Amino acid sequence: MPITEEILVSMGINSPEEWAKALEDKDLQEIFSHDSIPTTEMFVFAQALIAKAKRNIIAYLETLEEYDLSEMDDQTATTILAGIFKNNQPITIVFRPAYNNEVIVYYGSERDTLDYEASELWVDDGLEVKQITLGHI
Repeated sequence: MPITEEILVSMGINSPEEWAKALEDKDLQEIFSHDSIPTTEMFVFAQALIAKAKRNIIAYLETLEEYDLSEMDDQTATTILAGIFKNNQPITIVFRPAYNNEVIVYYGSERDTLDYEASELWVDDGLEVKQITLGHI
């Protein structure tokens, strides 16, 4: 499968160094051919979409009464938001763009976060912001 901008966005790769490290992953190597070489423009495009998803998800959560983002710390990881309260209980949110109707949870920190009950996965698909649950999968 060729590497596209959408796949880069879904993976949440945050730097050229992380992209190089990702390509060392044997499972990833088996999925993608290496004939396609991502360009700087593709990387910049992917980062813009990740930032857009983050802005949209934060803006949406701020409209929901049960969420309190006043103590949010968005420096925990590229795609993880901490310091959020839902119904006065602390939660952690993993966010992802899903503009190609696909979500790839790539980073170990995302998987580790989603292992906890007090975590949620939210996506922006370009049309709506929504929480992804096992029912969606």
